[in-house]
Amino acid sequence: MKRIIKVDRFYMSVGTVLIVLTVLVAIVMRAIFSSLKIASEIDSEFLQSLTPRLEVSKIEEATKVLEGRKSVVLDLSHVDYVQINVEETNKSTEGGEQIVEQ
Repeated sequence: MKRIIKVDRFYMSVGTVLIVLTVLVAIVMRAIFSSLKIASEIDSEFLQSLTPRLEVSKIEEATKVLEGRKSVVLDLSHVDYVQINVEETNKSTEGGEQIVEQ
């Protein structure tokens, strides 16, 4: 005697959905990895078109302008020390009040 196993309709639908999702994931993963492969290949013509071209004459002109400028030099050789006067008062300024002396 052959025994036939009855499969519930729910399990058939779950199996079908899982198979469809597996195929869908495989297609998506294939597309992602092929995009990564294409993105990793660098086109040399594209890189050459993005290479900056420097104009030597403009660089030399800017250098001459900067060298010709008169710069202000801060001479601190004659200063021995700097004294900062800080006055301490006993007046309180709690609460954000401002004390104005006249």
